[in-house]
Amino acid sequence: KKRIMPGLLNTPKYKFKLKWNVPLSDVEFVEYGTGVSVAAGKYGTITTYSEQGKYRQATVEIQKHIEDLQHDLAVIGQIAGLASSLRGKHQLLDQQKVERWYKSVENTITEEMKTVNMFWLELSLPTKSGQHNYVFNLSSPTVKEEWQADAMNAKLALESRNNPGWYLPEDDLTGGLSILRRNMPLLAEFFDLFIFNTKSRVEHTITYPVEASNISTSIRGLGYYVWISARGEMQGHVSVVRFDRNACLPRLVESFNVCPGTVYSIAHIPPMNSRPDQSADKYHTKYGFPFPTVWLGSHSSKIYIYDADSDDRSRPLMELKLRDAPLAM
Repeated sequence: KKRIMPGLLNTPKYKFKLKWNVPLSDVEFVEYGTGVSVAAGKYGTITTYSEQGKYRQATVEIQKHIEDLQHDLAVIGQIAGLASSLRGKHQLLDQQKVERWYKSVENTITEEMKTVNMFWLELSLPTKSGQHNYVFNLSSPTVKEEWQADAMNAKLALESRNNPGWYLPEDDLTGGLSILRRNMPLLAEFFDLFIFNTKSRVEHTITYPVEASNISTSIRGLGYYVWISARGEMQGHVSVVRFDRNACLPRLVESFNVCPGTVYSIAHIPPMNSRPDQSADKYHTKYGFPFPTVWLGSHSSKIYIYDADSDDRSRPLMELKLRDAPLAM
């Protein structure tokens, strides 16, 4: 695979000169990392950016800095080979110190490459001689993200299911003639959502982030759950869909019946703050549930409370009987 980088195609000579004669659907984006990782410590490096968007520019100076580091890394490797042949012990130079030095420079190169990749837009195009990659140097990561988003939307719009529009069954639940929708959002993917009743109508949706404790990590923003309530012919039911940050497509987690009739309202309740004097029984505390819950109000004048992060939602945690049907929460 050939990587074409004539001055990173950012000089007036090469600017806007790239042309291709392949379908846009065959053009792929190449990514080498998710961004800058902050490495703190004695042998690490710290890279910070301001919140106002004053990013470090991926200029020729950074490229030269990376080349210098790569040269130094090769030299340090030779020094490590010589240090391993020393017979005596020396305070100033031994094999362990050289290895730490080598890893420090290696980590610095990795961080610098991640920084540069935030500004580089790399496109992979098929040619007669193989796959060629073209690299563009952009002014900021925001420009890169916007360009990629516009290109992905253009690829979606050119697909047969979005050109000139996509079909949607009529809303009367009769399965009648589909209607071509030209002004709807671009259709990226579709899959069966309601496994109990295909003739269902969406009534309500809620969304909330995936709890970090549920995936054994402290990183936030890894994904979202979406609860979709629908009305079928006889039952009100819910489907739970998960959107992961690193996944291209959503995933249907579970679909279950809630009640006879219709789900009138739905709400997500975050966990209540735990207290030292709180009861040991997690289902009965004077301060509420210490975990996130989802409340569903039904046609039968009941509120069904579910554990939002439980793997089994076949039964609610609790049912509350009301005088009237809860139309809103």
